[in-house]
Amino acid sequence: MSSIIEQAIAQKRRLKLYYAGYSRIVEPYAFGLDANGQSLLLCFQFGIQGNDMRAPNNWGFVHPEQLVSMKLLEESFDRFQSGYIRNHPAFHTVLIQV
Repeated sequence: MSSIIEQAIAQKRRLKLYYAGYSRIVEPYAFGLDANGQSLLLCFQFGIQGNDMRAPNNWGFVHPEQLVSMKLLEESFDRFQSGYIRNHPAFHTVLIQV
């Protein structure tokens, strides 16, 4: 899954993420490792379907190993969402970011 995430960030393309019971569409901004060495994705979520009750327009972190699957979408994004923090402190190591 990391190669799909890295491709999405490099090409500024949206992803559709699938969890158990719901899906969401996100704009991926940064991917790397947290302090425990786990993969971490920083993304702006704007399309949430299913049983997730969080607000549809917000920033979030995703541990890709918790995903059921993901799909690289043809839709791209060309402007940064408000609130993006480059080199976010949640990352121990940033592998790729916009």
